[in-house]
Amino acid sequence: MMKKRNLLVSMVMTLTACLTLWTPEAATAVASSSGSGIASYGPDYLIKDDGTLWVWGETKSVPTQVHGLSDVQASFPLWNGALVTTKDGSVWRWTSNARTMAIEVTPVPELKELTNFQSRYPRHLAVTGEGTVYTSVTSTNDNTTPPFAPVPGLDHVAAISQYYESNKLNNKVSDWQRYLFLKTDGTVWTSIDELATSKQIPNLKDVIQLERVMRCARMAVSGPGRSRIVIYRKPIVTRP
Repeated sequence: MMKKRNLLVSMVMTLTACLTLWTPEAATAVASSSGSGIASYGPDYLIKDDGTLWVWGETKSVPTQVHGLSDVQASFPLWNGALVTTKDGSVWRWTSNARTMAIEVTPVPELKELTNFQSRYPRHLAVTGEGTVYTSVTSTNDNTTPPFAPVPGLDHVAAISQYYESNKLNNKVSDWQRYLFLKTDGTVWTSIDELATSKQIPNLKDVIQLERVMRCARMAVSGPGRSRIVIYRKPIVTRP
């Protein structure tokens, strides 16, 4: 009976995450309200109330504790593992050893107080508490990921998002990755040249949130779903 109940709780939490657009914050809210002993969770991990991290998927058929980590606050998916933040603001990375399949934990000293993270192989983007944007690009040759480095010209960033764009001209199709950066002053900046340059988007101000909306039902039926970027602005108040 207990196993059936745990399975039902797991299914409900998974469906809820899909319908409510999974984010670490949303997952924490749902998990806390369930009284399950789970502080937060994602598609392939959960954080218990005691601060331990448990992961599954790939070579791990059952939830497996990531030893060497304590007081875990959040987990952000990364190729072959994840970035993890702890209560003291430090950032760690766990990966699975390709030969032994053992979980290995290493510190990421260049990042502190990680607040936002986006990963679309091979590029990874991170935002720290002071609003600095860091990036790292995984090598497509040996899948090694170098240390994160700050992106010049971007500061006071509160949130990031990204998506692909394409254009057909003279029967030639071009595509590129567009990056969006929401700054603390409510402006939105963008880059389409792999972060070589960035510029402010005209006529966008007082923006409070960038939201990536995934169509979970489409993902479940036909693979990766489409997505769109929803931008929220502060309400305009008119005075008599």
